[in-house]
Formats: sequence, structure tokens, C-alpha cells
Amino acid sequence: MSTKPERGAAPGTSPEELRQEIEKTRESLGRTVEELAAKADVKGRALHRAAALRTRARQQVDNATQTVQERVPRRGAAGGAAGTGVEGGTEEPALAGETLAGVAQAARCNATRVAAGAGGLAVAVLALRRARHRHCHRHR
Repeated sequence: MSTKPERGAAPGTSPEELRQEIEKTRESLGRTVEELAAKADVKGRALHRAAALRTRARQQVDNATQTVQERVPRRGAAGGAAGTGVEGGTEEPALAGETLAGVAQAARCNATRVAAGAGGLAVAVLALRRARHRHCHRHR
């Protein structure tokens, strides 16, 4: 082995210091490659985003269900039929709270469809607003 410094190495740099520098560079490069691979994984990112949206939709359905159930009186709570405000009112085939719970349960079971429907509705509303906006500006 030669005691001459390697090409490109700073004078006075020992082989051990060079090895440590090389190891640090390899670790940094490895992290960079992992980050780039994660950014390039479009399918993985899309799946992660879809899972996050499903969780958010479920939470919103649960929150809405709870809010409505708190606000809608149950039959028998005031001695009358639900929503009639009259004591001893006529029997209703389905209570508002129980019906809502059924709707909420169906929405939870079909969260993807509910989210897709809400997204489609939002796109339709935006398209209509944009079309009306264009229409109004043409006739000025």
C-alpha cells in the first residue's frame, strides 16, 4: 500500500476519515433514494389517500348521525309521537331517530359509494356554476 494521499482527498486526511465520510455519504444517498422511490410510488400514495378519505368520510357520517340523534326526539320521550309535538299522537311506522340510524348504518357500509356520490355532486355543482358564470359574462 502507498502512503500517498488518494486523488481528490484533502492533504492530511487519513484512510479511516475517508471511510467514515464514504459511509455518511452512502447513508445520505440511501435516504434520498428511499424518498424518491416513495414519491414515485403513485399507486401506494393513491391507496394511502383513499384510506384517509374513507376514514374521514366515516367520521363525518358518525358525527352527523350523533348530532341528528341528539336533536331528534325519540318516541315516548315526551309522551307523544316523534316530531308531532302532541302528546298521545298517532303511532308512526318508523321513528325519525331509528330511520336515521338505519341510513347512517347504510352509509357506513357503502362509504366509498357515498364519497363518490358526494364528489360527483360537488363536480356537478361546480360545473353548473362555471357554466352560469360564463353565460352571464357573454351577455354583458
